Formats: sequence, C-alpha cells, structure tokens
Amino acid sequence: MLFSSFRAIFRYTPLLFSLPIITMAASNTGTLPLDCSVIPAQTDQLCVAVTGSTSGPYDDVVIYRKKADGSLFLLGSHQGGVGTFNGFGFSDGGRFMWESWAEEGHPYFLFYRTDHYLSEGKNTKSLNVLNEYYLEYFHQFTDTGKVAYALREDAFGKCPETGDYPASVFNKQTKTKHCLKYLFLKSRK
Repeated sequence: MLFSSFRAIFRYTPLLFSLPIITMAASNTGTLPLDCSVIPAQTDQLCVAVTGSTSGPYDDVVIYRKKADGSLFLLGSHQGGVGTFNGFGFSDGGRFMWESWAEEGHPYFLFYRTDHYLSEGKNTKSLNVLNEYYLEYFHQFTDTGKVAYALREDAFGKCPETGDYPASVFNKQTKTKHCLKYLFLKSRK
C-alpha cells in the first residue's frame, strides 16, 4: 500500500507543478518570464517561458500564442528532454516558421506552416528538419518556402554546385566566404 502511494506521488508530481503555469496563462495574471517573437504580417506573437531542467543542463520550455488583446493560449511544452531551446524564426511574410533546438551543441531546425503551428501547437507535423552542424545563418527565408542557409566555406574546402542558385556569398564585413545550401518547403494545406 505504501509503495503504491509513493508511485502515485511521483506519477502526479509533474502535473501538480505544471498547474500553476497553466492557470497563470489562462487567467493572464501571472508574471511568467515570457520571451515573445513578433510574427511578420500578424498581430499574434509566439512566446516561450524557459527554465533550466532539473534533469541536467537542458531546458524545460512552455510555448504560448499571445493574441493582440494580451490573452495567452498554451500551445505545448517540452520537459526533461536533452535539448536546449534556441528560438523561433519566420519567413519574410510570416507564412512559414522554424523552431530551433540544440542537443549537445548540435543545432537543428524544425520547419512549420505558421498558421498550423498557431492553431495546433506542438501537435503540428513539421514540414522539414534541418540538421546542419556548420550552419552560420539563414541567408534567405521566403513565403514561397525557399530557405537559403550559409555555411563556412572552410567546412567544405570548396562550395558545392547548387544548380540554378548561387553557390556562395561573400560577407564584406567579416571578409568570409560562405557556401549556400537550399531547402524548399512544400506547404501542406
């Protein structure tokens, strides 16, 4: 009997600790340390509350949609994973977005349709995953789904051919040549 009581305590402890967060979000009276990203051409924002995980040097993350009137809607959370949250980014007009994580220093990006993510949250299936260790920055991210990203040339020796698109770009400020790689997102309706 005592053993089953301890199991019940450990089983429901995460739920008990998450209730104040959900309650504060629903009533919008709490003082969560929210970091919000502006979505191009929209009045809504995508917000996160990030805390250090008790299971290691990782992040526990709660994701919200913030409406223009300030109300918050819970979109999902990550708890006890082996990733560190790096943020969100949006295409030039806000049609597509990425969510970035790093596991043991290796970054990856999950791409979504922004409207699907805002309505379905973490239940939304990603359109694509980009896992490039040498990624320096996104050179272009458009509403047509074109993603051009830059990698340091010295990671390859010579930039590989990319067909109809430029294979490299030179950064005048840093005097560094970057190879460009491309990803094309296909929108699911």
